[in-house]
Amino acid sequence: AYAGMPRLSIDYAVMEKAKTIYCLPVNCGWDDIGSWGSLLRHLSSDRAGTSSTARSI
Repeated sequence: AYAGMPRLSIDYAVMEKAKTIYCLPVNCGWDDIGSWGSLLRHLSSDRAGTSSTARSI
């Protein structure tokens, strides 16, 4: 079912067609994890800058 859905952004597929939209300000520290750099800001790292969430490789 998911694979057969059209590839549209949420902005175009939902927001532009919605009749009533509410927007509320919120301060929750949200970050768009869209790059390796933004992901690394949320992970701890060692002295060499290496980050891992696993106990082994």
